[in-house]
Amino acid sequence: MKKNAIKLALAGCAMAWVMYGCNVFEPLASKSSSDYQTLLVQGNKALNAGDYQTALNYYGKAMKKNPKGSEAYLFHAQALIALYKIDYNRINDEFKKADSVKGLPFLDANSTISNTDSLYFPVATAVRDLEHILRGRDTLWLDEDSSQFLAPDGDTASDGRITPSVARLDLGILSAVKALLAPIDLDGDLHVDSVCGDSLTPAQKAQICLKGDTSEVDRLNSMVRLTADVSFDTLDSKSVNGKELSNLPTDINAYIESMLGPLASAAYNLDSVRSSLQSHNQTSLSNDIAKTVTRVRDMSNFVGYMQYNDNVDDDYDRQLGKSDSVMRWHDFDRDHGIRYNYDDNSTDPDTIYTKQGAQKINYCDPGNIGHPLHRYRHPELYKTYKELETAYPKLEKDTSQNSRINLMKKGCKSLVDTLSHNPYLDARLTPTMSAQVKAVCDSISPVLKDAVSRPSRSDWVGGTPGIDEELLDGFDNDYDGITDEDSRNLQGNATQGFDDDNDAPLSKSMIGQPVTPMQWKDNNGNGCIDIDPVARPTVAGDSSTREFCVGTLEHRLHLARVANLVITNPEANLKEDSLQVYYTRGVETETDCIRQYNRYLDPAFRAKFKPTDKERDAACHFKDIWIAPIPPRSEWTGGVFGEDEEICGDLIDNDGDGWVDEDCGDHQ
Repeated sequence: MKKNAIKLALAGCAMAWVMYGCNVFEPLASKSSSDYQTLLVQGNKALNAGDYQTALNYYGKAMKKNPKGSEAYLFHAQALIALYKIDYNRINDEFKKADSVKGLPFLDANSTISNTDSLYFPVATAVRDLEHILRGRDTLWLDEDSSQFLAPDGDTASDGRITPSVARLDLGILSAVKALLAPIDLDGDLHVDSVCGDSLTPAQKAQICLKGDTSEVDRLNSMVRLTADVSFDTLDSKSVNGKELSNLPTDINAYIESMLGPLASAAYNLDSVRSSLQSHNQTSLSNDIAKTVTRVRDMSNFVGYMQYNDNVDDDYDRQLGKSDSVMRWHDFDRDHGIRYNYDDNSTDPDTIYTKQGAQKINYCDPGNIGHPLHRYRHPELYKTYKELETAYPKLEKDTSQNSRINLMKKGCKSLVDTLSHNPYLDARLTPTMSAQVKAVCDSISPVLKDAVSRPSRSDWVGGTPGIDEELLDGFDNDYDGITDEDSRNLQGNATQGFDDDNDAPLSKSMIGQPVTPMQWKDNNGNGCIDIDPVARPTVAGDSSTREFCVGTLEHRLHLARVANLVITNPEANLKEDSLQVYYTRGVETETDCIRQYNRYLDPAFRAKFKPTDKERDAACHFKDIWIAPIPPRSEWTGGVFGEDEEICGDLIDNDGDGWVDEDCGDHQ
């Protein structure tokens, strides 16, 4: 056997702990006896001759002949890996490339359904084969405090000819690959398909393949966009936009969960063989694996912070001892943060304030919970990192470069650097001031102390900071170094009044006042809020009629085309024209709107209406925030547009903002 083959991080044949058989990337020979052994011998001959498909056929028959035979499962995985021309160098190069190139391994602009499936299918199948060997004999490590026993599945390969050590080494690296690609396999058939759900019943397909046949194609493209700016070696979520993944917010959890299991398996299986490698003078290989284990664990932790609407403090940043209720807040001043107290002397973000100390320094304090300047000005409100580590022992144990604490510190310092060169601030941070605030970044966490309560005039209206406190808006609302983590959406609870998709006409005049959830009736069943269903009757299911619905992109496109749209108002006989009467003007063309136009605009409407680029840009120059009064004779009967305006579970974008079933409410 070649020496460099052993160095592939998956080699097993030359090591003393290998009882029988080789690694999935290496040729092998086998002894014969009985029909089962004969099938193995025939498979080995074909494998060594390079006839991998024939070898697969023999091993498949052997697996059926003797389900308890561990060799057949290892050899089957090996033949499949060889058939698809996958070797350790290819895999290792991808992980090494991720050290210097943004984006996740195996996912880039060149990824297609075909080349992704040609990697995912053999890898996922090989993982299944190797796990079959371990079932009933081993555990899957989940984290420092828990593990999961791999229960037998009825015909587990338990003859003991292939040891767990051999299976784990291969399984570790293959699981890491599977973890990155598994979220694309929505229907769970171990393939990345151009047609999703062929093996499912129509009911199952409707539930799993939410975008129909192209669901897995869309997921692949979404994941490429989602992770394009993520650095695998130094994780940073500022460029992660959950909206790139799906227009159904709850779909994000499925993405996360499909990665966490394989990532945990990869870290455990790789780590479990390092000592064996060192004892066999494979120190260099052991060190390479240790680096991969660290990266995979970092990725697993990082992904785990992003759970959506689960009422759990996934990212370790809540006030302990408080109610576990989801935090409720409104961004009245629309600065993407959570204003701590509007009665504080820093209510105006454009005002310069003075801090007494060794010297008087002018600076702009946005007053948002967790903001570096708010921590600097009010350290008494926040836990130190030491206090946070005491509350969460896991945080203290994690000393990796992408640990939760380090993510908090890096996010804080990055923001200070941005403030120091922000032309929109009246007073830029001086070098001295920047150094002082960065010192806070290293000592004061963004987590409020347990005794801190909500002020009466605040964006924060209830619940516990840290529990599902983010908006899915592409901003780090709580300034803790992670964007869009712990996002929340209390479906069906309209009494609270939320704006989870940031499209409500909130203003400072509403501070301290209850925000009434929107109430409307879809009388004609077309899935949206008609402006005047009497004057403009619509047809259920006809997307082209959405051009007359409150909030929809179709309506904004219609207004961009029709300069003098007349809305019937029998009482005042008013004529209202142009987009600016109805919608909030953006500073520039809204990128989210362009994304919505490109990805979610109904093809039937696009074909019938045929919007021009000029109309698209005009429509997207206005946000989907409705500012006009409730139209007369509208299906909108009360409340604030943007607050709980969706119908839960209908899988229709009722308010036309590009999200499906967000801000769900009780429409009465």
